[in-house]
Amino acid sequence: MLPVAEDNQNEVLQTEPGLRLKLGEASLAADKRGGLVTDEDLAMVVDDDTQAPLENTTDEEFDRPLGIFDFEIDQLPIVGRAVSVAIPQPDVIPENAVYRKYSRMVGWQDFAEDGTNTVASALAESGVCPQVGDAVYSGGLNAGDDCVQLTIVDGGLNDADGAANGSISDPGAISVLIPDTTPPEIVAPDSINIKSDTTISSSDEAVSAFLSGATCADDKDGERPVEHDAPTSFAAGTVTIVTFSCADAAQNTATTTASVTVTQLRVVGAGAEPSEEGAGCFIATAAYGSYLAPEVSALRQFRNGYLITNEPGRWFVSMYYEYSPAVAEIIRDNAILRGATRTVLTPIVWSVKSPWIVLFLLLGLIVGPLVYRRTSAQN
Repeated sequence: MLPVAEDNQNEVLQTEPGLRLKLGEASLAADKRGGLVTDEDLAMVVDDDTQAPLENTTDEEFDRPLGIFDFEIDQLPIVGRAVSVAIPQPDVIPENAVYRKYSRMVGWQDFAEDGTNTVASALAESGVCPQVGDAVYSGGLNAGDDCVQLTIVDGGLNDADGAANGSISDPGAISVLIPDTTPPEIVAPDSINIKSDTTISSSDEAVSAFLSGATCADDKDGERPVEHDAPTSFAAGTVTIVTFSCADAAQNTATTTASVTVTQLRVVGAGAEPSEEGAGCFIATAAYGSYLAPEVSALRQFRNGYLITNEPGRWFVSMYYEYSPAVAEIIRDNAILRGATRTVLTPIVWSVKSPWIVLFLLLGLIVGPLVYRRTSAQN
């Protein structure tokens, strides 16, 4: 028998008659007098050659709420045989628990069960675990039990010394998977700008490459599939925000966005109506905040009534459609630029909304100096 802790001699680990239970190397390294040790105690075990701490004692994905039990069983009469040990737990077994084993060679891993190597549990009676081999032990770790029975083959997968030598080494613990609350990392593709005077399908080569360009990766699950909410088509003269999303195995989600801009190249012909309300007035809409603003309406009238009635004007409008969306994006997010743009556009707006006032001002600028010059000459 081996006490759980130095200050608790009533709770003991027990094995089969004739075999000896003794402290494991983590218990000895931490100067413990019982089989129950902590993660810090295990970290005190050093490499035999370098005397440096071992680098694989941390089990990052699992928590061990009931501590680690470290012991050795020796004096096996037959090398390579299976041996059972009963371990009283400090508290009841939690839900969804697994038994994890530690070895110098591979670090932490699940207890390997194969019919001979087994894990079972039972309830203690008056604080004492049933004897090893008792029929009350039920296979697996059953939530609410407080005694664990391990059956380990000397030299098998669960023997930490890795050798069939008449001795079994067993650092191990009841473990619970730490919930994964970290979302994956998603990276959006670069936004795209397509020049077209017709509706663009989502199967278009450029759009298809854009929609498949997002990536998602999770620290635990690796690459993850990405979904998007893109429509089946993109109308000319529109900007569509596409949301990309992905989830890891724990259903933590991540989202990001990118845009598809379809810049309308068509210039409305003389006397024709605009193809869409506000279509193409990117900079004015950004400056005044809405394509419904009266100033934007006035500028549309200026475009349709003056610019597109002649070849130079149509060339200017085509260049405007090609380059203005990017400029509008900058203006939209900057209050100073919005104000400056409105100042620049104001003379054009006034010339459309109040042409007689503008004409009067122009006449004043022309006639005023002439009158002043004639008056000065007479004096």
